[in-house]
Amino acid sequence: FARACGHRCGCAMRALAALALSCLARVATGAAGSEKPYSFSLSTFSPDGRLQQIEFAFKAVDRALPCAAMVLDGGVVVAKCCRAGDEGLGVSESPHVCRVTESVVATYAGLPADFRALVAKCQELAIAHARTWGEPMSVKALAAALGAHVQEHTQLGGLRPYGAAVLVAGVDAVDGAAALYRVDPSG
Repeated sequence: FARACGHRCGCAMRALAALALSCLARVATGAAGSEKPYSFSLSTFSPDGRLQQIEFAFKAVDRALPCAAMVLDGGVVVAKCCRAGDEGLGVSESPHVCRVTESVVATYAGLPADFRALVAKCQELAIAHARTWGEPMSVKALAAALGAHVQEHTQLGGLRPYGAAVLVAGVDAVDGAAALYRVDPSG
């Protein structure tokens, strides 16, 4: 499992650059100002049937610096755009790509504090699974459990939706297959 291609050919890096450029080309949509009275509660629907708190969480993701990932034969390549001044950080110290388990990493678009909370939850879920079942949690199961946790925050009172979309990427310990999943603010 590697975070970047170690080959001098640059094949993975060129493909990742193209993927990152396509992420940068996305178009953000905005909500009308007349919908603000319906944003005071998570479970209050606007007249057009939308939950405004979830719309605001997606706006946080749309306004953030993009991230990108690509599945290759030998693993997954993960990239995250950084603000000026963050480029001096080494790979192991990056706050934008976090290790969840030995074979799973995560990156995000959205609010950094929400991302850190979701990484901590992923680590908690992975540790609980390993203690219960005696084997590491698969990337698919980890992404599904994280999605269920994020979705709970769209329903329960007193909680707000997470303002981060998370890419969970890794190589499964059981079969060695590379996997990549996205968890949106809606779960």
